[in-house]
Amino acid sequence: MSTIASESVLAAVQKCLDSAKLISAIRPLVHECVSDYEACVDTSLSEQLELVSGLLDEYTLAREAYEPEYIDPGEEPLSHADAVRLLDQFIDAARNEVGNALNSKTVLFTACMIGVRAMTFSCVLRHG
Repeated sequence: MSTIASESVLAAVQKCLDSAKLISAIRPLVHECVSDYEACVDTSLSEQLELVSGLLDEYTLAREAYEPEYIDPGEEPLSHADAVRLLDQFIDAARNEVGNALNSKTVLFTACMIGVRAMTFSCVLRHG
């Protein structure tokens, strides 16, 4: 994968994370006003995070962008309630990491970690 293609993948990841942030922000309104559709929020977020994970997997394989050292991605969700509580924190941290890599035109060394954690959130939101 060329540098330009890698930057395009990271830009797509950033857009997916931005979208996930917007979807997450409507959860309280959906819960309060149309709770029958609350599962749709989880499904949408799950799909977005699965896409983030897939894009970052491809990026990591192509760029050999493995973490030089362990970086703590934050608390792992073990339940649906954990996922709902921790999701915005994860999205913000991931957006920050991806944004920094895009702005500085450097390799996103945390791509694998972010991708794995995105898939964890996806699975917990989907399967509770």
